[in-house]
Amino acid sequence: MEQVGNSKLWAFVDGKSTAEVVTNGRVRQDPGFRVKDYMDLAARVAELQYRNRSQVLFFRGQAKDYRSEKGFTSLKPTLFRPTRAVSGRHPAT
Repeated sequence: MEQVGNSKLWAFVDGKSTAEVVTNGRVRQDPGFRVKDYMDLAARVAELQYRNRSQVLFFRGQAKDYRSEKGFTSLKPTLFRPTRAVSGRHPAT
């Protein structure tokens, strides 16, 4: 199995309007990308799916961005999330 961190990965980071090649760690450290509306979301998802053909897109239904002690986004199930925020930027409730 190939790790995501070792493969080419395209993402929208730093609020830029164009996707660029980044590392998995860079994506996990980024605060996220806000879209204007549903059509903007659909267009960006389509571009990411096209550029990241060997990856499976994963959509989370979380209201908050849970981060590790190093500031990386964490995709842990509710049971394994901390009860308090690790970083002051994204408090957990």
